[in-house]
Parts: sequence; C-alpha cells; structure tokens
Amino acid sequence: MKRTKLIGFIAVLAIMAVAAVTFTACVDPDAPDTRGSDPNRVSTPTTNIPAGNVAYGTEIRLGSTTYGATIYYTTDGTDPGVFSPVYSDSSPIKILSAPVTIKAVAAAQGMTMSTVMTASYTPSVYNIGDTGPGGGKIFYFSQAGFTVEGYTGSTGSFTSYTAHYLEAAPSNSGTAQWGAYGTTIPGVTTTTSTSNVIGNGRKDTLTIAAYLAANTSETNRAAQLAAAATFGGKDDWFLPSSGELNLLYQQRNLTGIGITSGYFWSSSQNNANNAWNQYFSNGTRNYSSKNNNNSVRVIRAF
Repeated sequence: MKRTKLIGFIAVLAIMAVAAVTFTACVDPDAPDTRGSDPNRVSTPTTNIPAGNVAYGTEIRLGSTTYGATIYYTTDGTDPGVFSPVYSDSSPIKILSAPVTIKAVAAAQGMTMSTVMTASYTPSVYNIGDTGPGGGKIFYFSQAGFTVEGYTGSTGSFTSYTAHYLEAAPSNSGTAQWGAYGTTIPGVTTTTSTSNVIGNGRKDTLTIAAYLAANTSETNRAAQLAAAATFGGKDDWFLPSSGELNLLYQQRNLTGIGITSGYFWSSSQNNANNAWNQYFSNGTRNYSSKNNNNSVRVIRAF
C-alpha cells in the first residue's frame, strides 16, 4: 500500500513539473520584460534618421543588429507586439503631413524580445508661396513626389532621391551665356521640342559645369553660376530644366519671385548650338543660341 501511495505522489509531482514548463513557454511576448539585463535579448530597433523635425516625405527605415530579427511596429501610439505590422525595407515609413510617433520591437526565435524603441517625427510642411529652407519661395509641390536624378562627377556627387518641393532663389544670379556653343554635351537632357520633364535640372547643371571646366576655358556661364550659388547656406541650387522653368513661370507673380519679363535659361539643350529658354513676359518657350546672354534664376529640389 505504501509503495502504491509513493508512486502516486511521484506521478503528481511529474505532472506539476510539466505544467510549470508549459506555462513558462507560453509567456505573453507582448508583456513588458522585467528580467533586467539579458544577454539573450534581441537588440532594440534603430532608425536611419534621428527623431525630430524632418522634411516632408522623409522615409524612415528600421533595423536591428540581431541577425534574422523580425521588427514589429506601430504608428498609432500603441505598444507594438507580434500582432503588430511587420516592418519591411521595401515599404519604409513615410512622414507626410502630420507628426508621427513610431514604436518598434524586434523578435527572434529562441531569444527574448527587445525593448521598445520610440521615435517621434514632425514634418516640415510648406505651402506655395512660403519661404523655403534656402530663403527662397516654394513654387511647386507634389504630394506623390518626383525623382531627382543622381549625378557622379568632378563637380560633386549625389544619389537620386525623391523630392516634393521646388524652391526658387530669392533673386537672379545675373545674366550669362549658356556655353559650349558647337557641342552637344553628353549626358545633358537634349530635346527637339518643349519638355515638361522635371527632376533632371540638378543633374544636368552639374554635368554642364563639369564639361565646361574640363573641356573649355569658359567661365561664368549659366550652369556655372547656378552650381556656385549658396543662397540661404544651401549648396544644392541648380539651373532648372525646361520643364522646371515652366513651373516657375506659372508662379512668376508670387511675392518673392516677381519675375515679370526677360528671357531665362534652362539647363536643357536643343542641339550643339542651341539651348532652351523661356520668355517670362508671355511664357513663350523656345531655343536660342548658346552664345546669347539670358537671365539666370536658380532653384532647388527637396
């Protein structure tokens, strides 16, 4: 009888041990971790851009130094967990017209979930006619954004990026020839008819300036003046493409722009001898000799 009772007691203890193990394995992963320092904990997610004020359309990317970790995040103020959206680099978090607070955790098999990362962002939102970061005037906005073509060369390099605004400098940069008469500069937008393409002016400006410096003795040409502009402490001003120049013409009467007449150069060329310009008295878009002296108003894209 005593032997039977002993066996039964041992069986009960075994069942209790199994139950305890099962309970430990099913701890809620969303529950706050109170175990202190844990070398087996997944690293806390990080962001590619520090929290704070950012440009409209800024893309926030999340990462973890723990290999193979899955990142869960929220943007509605709630704490993230395994039932929250899964972050993917193919869909970065865009900061648009309203402030956003991102909360994120990272998880990996067999490891303790990370602590919560919190980062708040406030977008800089501009209206047409507002003063921009470079001290000029905002004359174009695209909610969807547009691609600014990248450039690699002797006059500086930058990768392509998505911009949402065009800003015009607060004043002209003088008058100048376009330059390179008799040459179709390679890599510069070249069209035989008017074009409304935008996003190519910055790349073309640096391409023209580099060509002139490497292959001619010409100075103070339109693209060179644009590449050297530093209004508002910014160094990314450029000669607008034909399409970008036309957008500027449409907003020519904005306070702070106030262009009512004159021929203005674009960075787009027509052929070896001619480049595109626009007459701001009536909007006529045409091409003329690269040796002509036309006005220069630089812009920037961000």
